[in-house]
Amino acid sequence: MLPGRNAAGAPVCRDCAGITRDFFCTRCGFEGLLLGGRLCERCTLADALGRLLDDGTGHVAPSLQPLVTALLEMDRPKSRLIWLRNPNVVRLLRDLATGTIPLTHDGLHQENPGELSSTCVTC
Repeated sequence: MLPGRNAAGAPVCRDCAGITRDFFCTRCGFEGLLLGGRLCERCTLADALGRLLDDGTGHVAPSLQPLVTALLEMDRPKSRLIWLRNPNVVRLLRDLATGTIPLTHDGLHQENPGELSSTCVTC
Protein backbone atom coordinates (compact mmCIF):
# COMPACT_ATOMS: atom_id res chain seq x y z
CA MET A 1 0.00 0.00 0.00
CA LEU A 2 1.36 3.41 -0.97
CA PRO A 3 -0.69 5.99 0.95
CA GLY A 4 1.81 8.84 0.83
CA ARG A 5 3.56 11.00 -1.73
CA ASN A 6 7.16 12.15 -1.86
CA ALA A 7 8.31 15.66 -2.81
CA ALA A 8 8.03 14.81 -6.51
CA GLY A 9 4.47 13.56 -6.02
CA ALA A 10 5.30 9.89 -6.53
CA PRO A 11 3.48 7.33 -4.34
CA VAL A 12 5.49 6.07 -1.35
CA CYS A 13 4.91 3.71 1.56
CA ARG A 14 3.66 5.02 4.89
CA ASP A 15 7.14 4.83 6.49
CA CYS A 16 8.76 6.89 3.72
CA ALA A 17 5.88 9.38 3.84
CA GLY A 18 6.22 9.73 7.62
CA ILE A 19 2.68 8.45 8.23
CA THR A 20 2.41 6.94 11.70
CA ARG A 21 -1.02 5.38 11.35
CA ASP A 22 -0.95 1.77 10.23
CA PHE A 23 -3.29 0.23 7.69
CA PHE A 24 -3.17 -3.37 8.91
CA CYS A 25 -6.34 -5.35 9.64
CA THR A 26 -6.51 -6.13 13.34
CA ARG A 27 -7.72 -9.66 12.58
CA CYS A 28 -5.76 -10.97 9.58
CA GLY A 29 -2.93 -8.44 9.26
CA PHE A 30 -3.73 -7.51 5.64
CA GLU A 31 -2.49 -4.04 4.76
CA GLY A 32 -5.09 -1.99 2.93
CA LEU A 33 -8.36 -0.15 3.28
CA LEU A 34 -9.80 -0.65 6.75
CA LEU A 35 -13.48 -0.50 7.60
CA GLY A 36 -15.25 -0.45 10.96
CA GLY A 37 -13.35 -2.05 13.81
CA ARG A 38 -10.12 -1.62 11.83
CA LEU A 39 -11.00 -4.71 9.80
CA CYS A 40 -10.19 -5.20 6.13
CA GLU A 41 -12.95 -5.65 3.58
CA ARG A 42 -12.55 -9.46 3.57
CA CYS A 43 -12.82 -9.78 7.36
CA THR A 44 -15.81 -7.41 7.33
CA LEU A 45 -17.39 -9.57 4.63
CA ALA A 46 -16.75 -12.72 6.69
CA ASP A 47 -18.53 -11.16 9.66
CA ALA A 48 -21.50 -10.03 7.54
CA LEU A 49 -21.88 -13.48 5.97
CA GLY A 50 -21.63 -15.09 9.38
CA ARG A 51 -24.52 -12.97 10.63
CA LEU A 52 -26.67 -13.49 7.53
CA LEU A 53 -26.10 -17.23 7.24
CA ASP A 54 -26.51 -18.04 10.94
CA ASP A 55 -28.82 -21.03 11.11
CA GLY A 56 -30.02 -20.10 14.59
CA THR A 57 -27.15 -21.81 16.40
CA GLY A 58 -24.77 -18.88 16.21
CA HIS A 59 -22.90 -20.51 13.34
CA VAL A 60 -23.17 -20.63 9.56
CA ALA A 61 -25.41 -23.45 8.39
CA PRO A 62 -22.97 -26.25 7.40
CA SER A 63 -24.63 -26.64 3.99
CA LEU A 64 -23.84 -22.98 3.26
CA GLN A 65 -20.19 -23.06 4.33
CA PRO A 66 -19.02 -23.73 0.74
CA LEU A 67 -20.86 -20.56 -0.33
CA VAL A 68 -19.09 -18.55 2.38
CA THR A 69 -15.74 -19.97 1.32
CA ALA A 70 -16.38 -19.17 -2.34
CA LEU A 71 -17.49 -15.61 -1.58
CA LEU A 72 -14.47 -14.96 0.63
CA GLU A 73 -12.04 -16.35 -1.95
CA MET A 74 -13.34 -14.12 -4.75
CA ASP A 75 -11.51 -10.99 -5.77
CA ARG A 76 -12.96 -7.62 -4.79
CA PRO A 77 -14.56 -8.25 -1.38
CA LYS A 78 -15.91 -4.70 -1.53
CA SER A 79 -18.23 -5.72 -4.38
CA ARG A 80 -19.55 -8.57 -2.18
CA LEU A 81 -20.24 -6.05 0.59
CA ILE A 82 -22.15 -3.88 -1.87
CA TRP A 83 -24.05 -6.99 -3.04
CA LEU A 84 -25.10 -7.61 0.56
CA ARG A 85 -26.83 -4.21 0.65
CA ASN A 86 -29.52 -5.60 -1.65
CA PRO A 87 -32.54 -6.49 0.56
CA ASN A 88 -33.44 -9.36 -1.81
CA VAL A 89 -30.01 -10.89 -1.29
CA VAL A 90 -30.28 -10.47 2.48
CA ARG A 91 -33.70 -12.13 2.53
CA LEU A 92 -32.56 -14.97 0.29
CA LEU A 93 -29.46 -15.71 2.37
CA ARG A 94 -31.36 -15.57 5.67
CA ASP A 95 -34.09 -17.81 4.31
CA LEU A 96 -31.54 -20.31 3.00
CA ALA A 97 -29.74 -20.33 6.36
CA THR A 98 -32.91 -20.97 8.37
CA GLY A 99 -34.34 -23.51 5.92
CA THR A 100 -37.30 -21.31 4.93
CA ILE A 101 -36.06 -21.77 1.37
CA PRO A 102 -34.71 -25.27 0.77
CA LEU A 103 -31.16 -25.35 -0.54
CA THR A 104 -32.18 -27.16 -3.70
CA HIS A 105 -32.59 -26.26 -7.32
CA ASP A 106 -36.37 -26.37 -6.89
CA GLY A 107 -36.20 -24.20 -3.77
CA LEU A 108 -34.20 -21.53 -5.56
CA HIS A 109 -36.25 -21.87 -8.73
CA GLN A 110 -39.41 -20.96 -6.81
CA GLU A 111 -37.94 -17.59 -5.90
CA ASN A 112 -38.98 -14.61 -8.01
CA PRO A 113 -36.56 -14.64 -10.98
CA GLY A 114 -36.73 -10.84 -11.23
CA GLU A 115 -35.48 -10.50 -7.66
CA LEU A 116 -32.71 -13.03 -8.10
CA SER A 117 -31.44 -11.54 -11.33
CA SER A 118 -29.86 -8.74 -9.31
CA THR A 119 -28.15 -11.15 -6.89
CA CYS A 120 -25.41 -12.50 -9.14
CA VAL A 121 -22.20 -12.93 -7.14
CA THR A 122 -19.88 -13.34 -10.11
CA CYS A 123 -20.00 -9.82 -11.53
